[in-house]
Formats: sequence, C-alpha cells, structure tokens
Amino acid sequence: MSTADHSVTSIKRLACDLQQWPSSLTAKALARTAKRATASAEELAPHFKRVHAAATELLRPGTRPDTAYAELRQAVAILDSVVTARRKAKTRLQ
Repeated sequence: MSTADHSVTSIKRLACDLQQWPSSLTAKALARTAKRATASAEELAPHFKRVHAAATELLRPGTRPDTAYAELRQAVAILDSVVTARRKAKTRLQ
C-alpha cells in the first residue's frame, strides 16, 4: 500500500470516527494526518488540503458543525473517488 493510499485510509477512518463521536482530539488528528499527506502526494495535495481545512474549521470556536461536517464529508468523498479512479487507471495500464 502506498503512502497516499495509507493516508486516505487513515483520513476516511478518522472522519468516520469524528462524525460518530465528535472530539477535538480526533479533529486535530485528522487535520494533522491531512497536512502530512499533502507533502507526500503532489497530485493529491489539493484534496488533502481541503480535508485539512475542513478539519481545522471544526476546531474553531463558533463554527456551525453542520456546515463543517458537510464540507468534511464532501472533501473525503472527493479524495476517495480520485484515489479509486487512480487505482483503476493503474490496474488497466498493467
């Protein structure tokens, strides 16, 4: 499993945990994981940055959680679909 795939798996798991059990520690872990992943995968960097921004937004006082969670769900879904498409393209090339 590549570093990007591992990061995506971690981000999906943390996002799911965060929605089930909201916690500032989980939001911080999600933001940190997305920020680290940005440096490891150049073509996925914009998607990781979007996840990082959404997780960071959840940590701000006064943030409307519904809007922030919706943005986080959308960012993770886009990241997942991009990685899935890349994986399928690599499989076809082999």
